[in-house]
Amino acid sequence: MHNQSSSSLTFGHSSKSLKSLFCFLTENMDKDEVQNLYNLTKADMNSILKADSVSFDKALDIAKTSGFTLDKMIKEGIDNQAVLDKFSGNSFIPKKYLKIAYTRKRISFMIFKAIEGIYGKTFSNTLMRYMQIDQRFLDSNENEFISTNFNSDIYKTLIKYFKFNQDDIMKLGVSINLYDENNPFVKSFEGLSVIHSYSKFVEEIYAKLETSHQYKIVKLDRKRIILHKKLSPKLIEENDGKSYGSYATCLYSAGYLGSLYSAKTGRVPEVKLNKNLYINGGHSEYEVTFS
Repeated sequence: MHNQSSSSLTFGHSSKSLKSLFCFLTENMDKDEVQNLYNLTKADMNSILKADSVSFDKALDIAKTSGFTLDKMIKEGIDNQAVLDKFSGNSFIPKKYLKIAYTRKRISFMIFKAIEGIYGKTFSNTLMRYMQIDQRFLDSNENEFISTNFNSDIYKTLIKYFKFNQDDIMKLGVSINLYDENNPFVKSFEGLSVIHSYSKFVEEIYAKLETSHQYKIVKLDRKRIILHKKLSPKLIEENDGKSYGSYATCLYSAGYLGSLYSAKTGRVPEVKLNKNLYINGGHSEYEVTFS
């Protein structure tokens, strides 16, 4: 494989995916416009629309222009509508994440900022392309609501395709506020004690950041906080009782609960997920022990 030039490699095994994409685009856009967007010749267009093999380099260029990765196309397939929306500017994330919208975009922005801070911009960009997220998403209104499943899929993608483990997802949550020091939500805790900060933190998560879950402090003293989280009854009703969020969501939330202590003290607390509602049902239980 390494002895061949990339231009000589063919990508026939995924030609059907490319044909599906281009048929969809040309049904919704002018064919010449599609050809120009991808800088293709007429021969290239005809080959793709006939599901002929294309060179690896050409397939890679198509993936970059479309905003996805070849790996994603091979393993899972791609969201053709998301590619069209990217070109039209209608949406910078797949539209499935605009339904059952109970979480502010601000949380997602903080997640990507932390990922970039810990793992680098190239890694963050690759993750966004893997999920077909346009970079312009990060410049949109942070107070708009999207589905919590958007964040859930970030964690699941990191675990499934980037070999993250449970500790990595928790670490991401714990570190998040260290990379978002200018966020007004973080600044609102300045001058407060750890105990008072956590009281305010729990109240304002529900009121200002996300309404997909309800939070209840079970214990809070100078040594630790124990908190329960359950799905919002309103969300359950709107989602017809279907699953919302994931086990990975609760892993991140456990770390995120510890992030306030990290931001205030510069020290990393001990964080435990004692119960996960997506496994045990009912509610999740988080425990943060202050160091």
